[in-house]
Amino acid sequence: MRRKLVSLFFILVILFFGLPAKAAAEPADFTLPPKNVLVIFSYSPSYPSFDMLLDGLYEAFADQNVHLQVEYMDTKLVDPETASGLMFHQLQTKIKLLKDIDLIITFDDDALAFINQYYELLFGPDSTDTIPIVFSGCNNYVSTEAIYESRSNITGFLEPSARIKTLDVAVKLIPDYQSITILVDDSATAQGEMEQLITENVNNYPLTFINSNDYTYADLAEKLAKLTPRDIFLFISCYEDKDGTRMTYTQSANFLYTTLSTPIFCTTSYSVDTIFAGGYVHDKSQSGYDAGMVGRAILYDGTPAESFGLNRDPDSSMSYMFNTDMLARFDISASALPQEALRIHQSTSELITSSYPNMDQDMVYLSIFLGACIFILAGLAFFRHYRAVQREQIALTDSLTGAGSRMALDTKLDILINYCLDSLVSSTLVFLDVDGFKTINDRFGHPGGDAILKQVIERIQSVLSKKSDIYRYGGDEFIILMRMPPAESRPEINRIVAAFDAPFTVNNTTLPVHVSMGAVEIPVDGDTAEELVSKADIAMYAAKTFNATRAIFFSNLH
Repeated sequence: MRRKLVSLFFILVILFFGLPAKAAAEPADFTLPPKNVLVIFSYSPSYPSFDMLLDGLYEAFADQNVHLQVEYMDTKLVDPETASGLMFHQLQTKIKLLKDIDLIITFDDDALAFINQYYELLFGPDSTDTIPIVFSGCNNYVSTEAIYESRSNITGFLEPSARIKTLDVAVKLIPDYQSITILVDDSATAQGEMEQLITENVNNYPLTFINSNDYTYADLAEKLAKLTPRDIFLFISCYEDKDGTRMTYTQSANFLYTTLSTPIFCTTSYSVDTIFAGGYVHDKSQSGYDAGMVGRAILYDGTPAESFGLNRDPDSSMSYMFNTDMLARFDISASALPQEALRIHQSTSELITSSYPNMDQDMVYLSIFLGACIFILAGLAFFRHYRAVQREQIALTDSLTGAGSRMALDTKLDILINYCLDSLVSSTLVFLDVDGFKTINDRFGHPGGDAILKQVIERIQSVLSKKSDIYRYGGDEFIILMRMPPAESRPEINRIVAAFDAPFTVNNTTLPVHVSMGAVEIPVDGDTAEELVSKADIAMYAAKTFNATRAIFFSNLH
């Protein structure tokens, strides 16, 4: 036994230290233009899946020269038809700026339906199946399979169909249950999951589906309040009611938590530690990583998308996770939980054994082996933390220019708006665009265009004060947040204008480069990110008419 343990120990050491070395052996070539990947979410960053999926996606592309253009439709708050129309008009301009899209990744049913409907309109009638598509997290199997069959250059993952496993455990935990209630809405995701539950119900559980779109939230609360701890309740979705009122995920979860008198079982890992009792849950980070790795193989290994086929998410993205404190709140014993279940808020008494057997020599070696494993796992945890920090840095920084990323902008702008509203002070947002950038790209190619963008950022950053930060909004568009009112920001804007008096150099060629800037005052010109950026964009286009570097405040247009 000693020899086996020692051999196994060294195998683990070799695997642990060998795998990172292999990954580092093939560094990305950052001298070439980055690959442009268009990422479309059905829902907004307020939905917990967004960050988890994006985190997995960044991990998959962490060591590659990739520009992820992340967009979202927000179909949890806006009806899919309206959200699709808005996304189409928004993407038309951005795709022209990006020029070349190398890969499309979609998350959730509505995002896949959108790209299927608008693909040719966005990329041209002759573009069919020229850009690979990877989709993930689709619950409506029928419509997803129809889209998959209609296009050749497409692959993706169906959402794992494992809701019935959650109900199996719930029935063991509450064997004397009175009813099984499942909450859904009219969304494609929820309807797809409902159909799968019905199909998988081989044990003929008496399932009662409640659709939030059939009730006002007030009436729904009254109906759900009648459930008791002896009723099994499974949360799928309730983002809209009969009157069209919509809730975010957090609002929905809190609504159910304060309304119900029964444990809430679920199929996603978030909020198990605070609100939900748990279930057989889905790790969204793993799904994002899986989609990213398929996209990576398509981009860099030349693997055709169609060769991957149509896949269900691997079972590795699913696991049992339960909040034992929440179960105890309803006098439910956790003894019936699967042995492999992860127990959140587990009582320390459950971890203490009553006695220890006498340790013979083999047990000594086993203890040494386990200690070595713990050491390796600690090292692995440190490595994962280091990679997570790297991914966060990548997520918040534009890989080409070093400016802040679109994700960082969204977060910082919301914080700045709230600060201005709460403190009754004003700040300035500047929308900046490089004039004639398409002509520069056409003349010098993408490497020349990238060189110009880097020089543009260097000049701007050289004159910015510590109160200002610049973010890449997309293509040759940038946004500067100045934590100062217009009276203080105007001198700084003038310094940016002066910074473009001297010509630029690219490929040993000297040429003038100008920028146009539109500025708005926060919160005078608007109290939402969308309104402020839109008005700054309008002012920026007004500045373009002067054919020279210039800035115009939106308030001066009237």
